[in-house]
Amino acid sequence: MKKLLVATLVTAMTFAASAAAVAQEAPAGDWKPVLTVAFAGYDEVMADIAFLGKLADNPSLADGVSAMVQMFTQGQGLAGIDGRGPWGMVLRTNGQEFVTLAFVPVTDMEKVLGLLATQGITAEKNEQGVYQIQTPARMLYAQQKGPWAYIADQASTLDNVPANPMGLLGGLHQRYDIAIRASIQNIPPLFRQMAAAQLQMGMEAGMERMPGETDEQYAARTNLAKQAAGRITTLINELDQLLLGWAIDREKGVSHLDIGVTAVAGTKTAEQFAQLKQASTNFAGFDLPGAAVTGNWAGRLTDADVEQYKLVLTSLRQSAQKELEKEELPEEDAKLASDLLNQLLDVAVATVERKEVDGGMVVLMGPSQFEAAVGGVVAEGAKLEDTIKRLVAALAEDEPDVREMITLDAETYKGVNFHAITVPLPEDAEQSAIDLFGRNVNAVLGISEQSVYLAAGQDPAATLKRVIDASAAQQGKQILPMRLSVSVRPILEFVGAMGDDPQTQQMARMLSGVLAQGNGEDHVTLSTRPVPGGMLTRLEVEGGLLRLMTMLPQLMGGQSGPGGPGADPFGGPAEMEEAPAMQGADPFN
Repeated sequence: MKKLLVATLVTAMTFAASAAAVAQEAPAGDWKPVLTVAFAGYDEVMADIAFLGKLADNPSLADGVSAMVQMFTQGQGLAGIDGRGPWGMVLRTNGQEFVTLAFVPVTDMEKVLGLLATQGITAEKNEQGVYQIQTPARMLYAQQKGPWAYIADQASTLDNVPANPMGLLGGLHQRYDIAIRASIQNIPPLFRQMAAAQLQMGMEAGMERMPGETDEQYAARTNLAKQAAGRITTLINELDQLLLGWAIDREKGVSHLDIGVTAVAGTKTAEQFAQLKQASTNFAGFDLPGAAVTGNWAGRLTDADVEQYKLVLTSLRQSAQKELEKEELPEEDAKLASDLLNQLLDVAVATVERKEVDGGMVVLMGPSQFEAAVGGVVAEGAKLEDTIKRLVAALAEDEPDVREMITLDAETYKGVNFHAITVPLPEDAEQSAIDLFGRNVNAVLGISEQSVYLAAGQDPAATLKRVIDASAAQQGKQILPMRLSVSVRPILEFVGAMGDDPQTQQMARMLSGVLAQGNGEDHVTLSTRPVPGGMLTRLEVEGGLLRLMTMLPQLMGGQSGPGGPGADPFGGPAEMEEAPAMQGADPFN
């Protein structure tokens, strides 16, 4: 953090220069952004650090960071840099050449250059008032215009810069501490074609026949590879923007990392994204209160998705049939195994062709608890159940113990047939496993005409009934296309009670105790949501975990940075004037 605050200025310039190494003197033209990097600014980051310090009962955390910046810069701090303004860098092209432009808010350019001198970077001012900055990578050029220092890899780029560069960031600095946006369609077609060609060459290089591979297996594998390469090439040509952004939301008390993608309107990729919308589920009951892990997903498969999955299933069918032939089973056994395999894969194909995606999962954990369940929609549930029963009957002929381990039609609950499975623990099982499960691990396979479930744990039947009841009470509930949430505290409680290593148990109990003070804010959540023209995937961390991560150095025996009272990082001149963001709705807003 301390080196980053000063070195970001140099990194932005040198990175921009190397990214545009092919650039020459830029002619006038329609320059479009290819890569945009936005940094919210020093004060914003320090406010986030102060927020983390407050969460961790360490109010001097921000002062400690400030003191270390002073030490790293030989007492100069960020002299000459206005901490309240954002920083940015834009790589632009006119279709033939690339130019780069970075900018930093300044109050005194000479002081900024003095700050760079502490890092061994020298600068000289020419007659046009442009500073020539010699970095280890190459020569850069800088000039102050108003409250901004502009840095470029070509001196001519500085002749035409905006009076206020905020519009170049497109509002990224307002939503993220740091963000990167790639505008794929602004990359000249030649470069996109080169990327696709490289992909094709790489795919062809890996398409040599493998030892022992049959004609069918080779054809299936090459078809899959060609399909994948074709889809990636399509994405290169049809994606519009990619976004990566990280922020701390002090108002909500969370931190999140966003990955966003949009497609060009009217393309097949845009049509696929359009199908990603707020969905409804018949499996909302997996979101049980107090669970360690919950997840739900729902939506529709596209025609391209269906074809891709069917190719995979076809390849799997062919490979499995070849493996059965190698077993050299008696004719009757071979026919039965082949029939069961085909019947099972037929159900999978029918489910894919249905195009419906709907399901969920849950894991319940605690000091002496472990239950897990997963389930989802299926086509031809009766056919699947018949396959399972035929398989169990076949196994029982050779292994009579199978009848004792598997109880078919153990129970029917609200239209779902339960088949109970009891798996004995091995004789040398760990005592912790015996204490948790007893001598057997129990599981239940539940099947109805439209759904399939699998649960395991101490009382899987009871867990499935909870899920089925809760789902029935919330039929058609509107959800995000995908959401997976992990609650860390019950996992730590489980490890603290059931772990084999005493030191690990002690650490888990200590961390769990810290999270216990966080009002249940111990979740890490991964979700996907639709945005105009695309989708946004977000990884969110709640405040209790942020507090824990901030306290880890102390908990592990480390020491916090120097603290104590210091100057108000938000003081200074009046707030800088800011130009409006670039025109056009931002799909990631």
